[in-house]
Amino acid sequence: MKKYIRAIVATVCCVIAVTACDKNKGDDGRIENLKLAGDWGLVTWEDDEVSGIFSVYMRLQENGRFELYQQLTTSWYEKLTGSYKDSDGTLSGRYSDGEPWVSSYDYELSADGNRLVLTSQSEGHERSVYERTSIPSDIVVKPYTKSEVESVRRVL
Repeated sequence: MKKYIRAIVATVCCVIAVTACDKNKGDDGRIENLKLAGDWGLVTWEDDEVSGIFSVYMRLQENGRFELYQQLTTSWYEKLTGSYKDSDGTLSGRYSDGEPWVSSYDYELSADGNRLVLTSQSEGHERSVYERTSIPSDIVVKPYTKSEVESVRRVL
């Protein structure tokens, strides 16, 4: 009888240990941020190649901060910063000036972690695809920040 009780107690302890160490469910989004952290470059928007039309890079940091470098209607890159949160496959964020992202996004991360597909939860369900890449240093060194640019259209 003692054997069975020990086996049951050992099984219960293992189940508790495994569920307590589940790294996919953090209350504040920090654990999930680890899989998204890094530099990303936009490759398609609504299934269209963006190369030569406009350019967007985003840096997602493990601490929940982001930097967005975008060249949409200008000849220079605009830099926007803020915070983001990953919650159960949904990415949302807020710019440093307090404005929320245009939408929250459902996301899919490829098995190798190098391709990120964002689908907006807004009415149009816009789809954008990012790939892991290094942000060119000349973009990071001297972008225009929001305070230097009168009006900035925001990608996210």
